[in-house]
Amino acid sequence: MPRTSQFRHSSFQPMSNAPKCKIWWDVDIMSYHISTPYNPEFVAAIKQLIPASDREFHDSTKIWIFTERFFSPVCSLAAAIWPTLGEVNIINREAAERANAPTTTDKKPMADICQDFINILPFEAAQTAYRKAAIMLHPDKNSGDQEKMSKLNVLWDRIQKEVFKK
Repeated sequence: MPRTSQFRHSSFQPMSNAPKCKIWWDVDIMSYHISTPYNPEFVAAIKQLIPASDREFHDSTKIWIFTERFFSPVCSLAAAIWPTLGEVNIINREAAERANAPTTTDKKPMADICQDFINILPFEAAQTAYRKAAIMLHPDKNSGDQEKMSKLNVLWDRIQKEVFKK
């Protein structure tokens, strides 16, 4: 039987245009979950399709947990019951593991990380950060520092020219 996940859906409130059936891989317990509105046809089909040893239902969350080998048949069943495009949302094992994979930034030098960070910022976000820093560092302010303010201006000029081509 699949282990119970620590993930709780008690505060989940589906939107009216939200999928009716959600199937996803839980990387923590290495099993699939399925959440649907109550449908007696679906419940009967799940019980017939998946042996009790490979499925579990959590009454408090209204979520089924099942083993990986039943992923394809469960997806087919869900598509048959909810055939309209967008009614079934599926996150397979590969997508879930990719999303939970450690990032490569752990091994990069800090200078490269900072460069990557600046490169993905929109100009407006970088400009807002510069302006806020300038207000805090301005020598006319109580905690201002002329040396830091000068360095900030030089750095911002270079960032504008080299990164944002301004």
